Amino acid sequence: MSRTGRPSHSRAVLLGATALLSVGLIAGCGGVEEQAPDPDAPMPEAGCLVAGGAGGGQAGAAEQAFAAMQQARNAGVLAGTSSQRITGPGSLDAALERFAAQDCTLVMGAGGAVGEGLAEAAAQHPETLYVLIDAEPPQEAEGAENLAAVTFDPTGAAFLAGYVAASQSRTGTVAAFAALPTPSTVAALQGFAAGVEHFNDSREAEIELLGWDPEERQGAFTESTSDSGRAARVTRDFIDAGADVIYPVAGPAGLGAADAIDEAAAEAAEARRLDAEDGEEAEPPIAVAEEHQDQVDPDQVRLIWHGADGARLLPEDARQRVLASVELRAELGLSAVLAGWDTPQGADAAEGDAAEDDAGDGGEPNGRGADDPDDAAGDEADPAPAASEAADAGDGDTDAARRTLAVRSHSWTGDLENGGTRLVPPTDIALLSGGSLQAELEVLQREIAEGRIDLP
Repeated sequence: MSRTGRPSHSRAVLLGATALLSVGLIAGCGGVEEQAPDPDAPMPEAGCLVAGGAGGGQAGAAEQAFAAMQQARNAGVLAGTSSQRITGPGSLDAALERFAAQDCTLVMGAGGAVGEGLAEAAAQHPETLYVLIDAEPPQEAEGAENLAAVTFDPTGAAFLAGYVAASQSRTGTVAAFAALPTPSTVAALQGFAAGVEHFNDSREAEIELLGWDPEERQGAFTESTSDSGRAARVTRDFIDAGADVIYPVAGPAGLGAADAIDEAAAEAAEARRLDAEDGEEAEPPIAVAEEHQDQVDPDQVRLIWHGADGARLLPEDARQRVLASVELRAELGLSAVLAGWDTPQGADAAEGDAAEDDAGDGGEPNGRGADDPDDAAGDEADPAPAASEAADAGDGDTDAARRTLAVRSHSWTGDLENGGTRLVPPTDIALLSGGSLQAELEVLQREIAEGRIDLP
């Protein structure tokens, strides 16, 4: 698969779905008569999403995939949707069995925790299409005819994020960490470090990066995408060391970073209040490196969010902490790997020509409710009709001709070049760095595209 996002040649695999029973009232004799289904009518497709990790509103790959699925439903590509957040192998198996019973014709799985389970389900249900989001299939499952993977190379977008972080640091120290050392997270950390280094080289600055050594490719990992407490402790250590911009590549656990900032800010405010009552000069509220003691203000510590637009999709109390976001655009990948996935935001995605799409095109989850991927219970909304309610589908070849979705490519990798990943800049970017930051980012992205900046 090329890094341009152009789909590789693959044999089309058509999805199975059950036919809807059409019932009409027929005048005469006062009776009700069943009409035979139209043999040429498209068969309904039902999309189901399972995502690893626990917690609410993480604004990551799962939310991006869910928004794309909702957009497809609004566009008439999907007749129904269902979703469930899982916390372990047992709940994953139960969710996949539930989806099979609901006649889901398209099952998406977001995050590395679901890769192996989805591959096994794909082998057991060849009539159903399975798509991995931000995860590679197990090696033994590569090439499975009903399994596709949408992956991301966040290096370029993370490079821009590192440059932004360095440009906005008041203490001269930034930090980054990840949950697990996967290829995608390592690429993000490498890109972030390269962006910080590029800022230092171009500005003759000395911004320090904590948490990641790009030469050794080693750093801080929490070893969990769901334990926000671990992420909070790592973040607090970085704040104590003087970091005022932090990049958690930690999935749902990344919200712990926002919690740590809030805690440090609350302690700082309490310390100032007590000092004011005592008439004393305020001491540094947290233990920081001596050279930063007069500069660190915990209330000014900011996050670079990873996965989606954190300033738009995170819980309200965390949005204010987001400086910028590295966005992984699942909707473009789905258009690239699925023929028939004709939604407004992905019309040109299969050709990799979507870099100019608007940031909000992917849609947004409908808050908390039956369709929300954060609902552990996984209540479904309008699933495909159960087999017992469906009319006789008839000849298999006829059914295949009526199905609307097919595999276009077994894999697609989104990157900065094809628009599959991008930096969502600060909302007040026009006011930052004397108004020059936006122009600087545009120049950097052009230089990356032209090969004048070598990414790691």
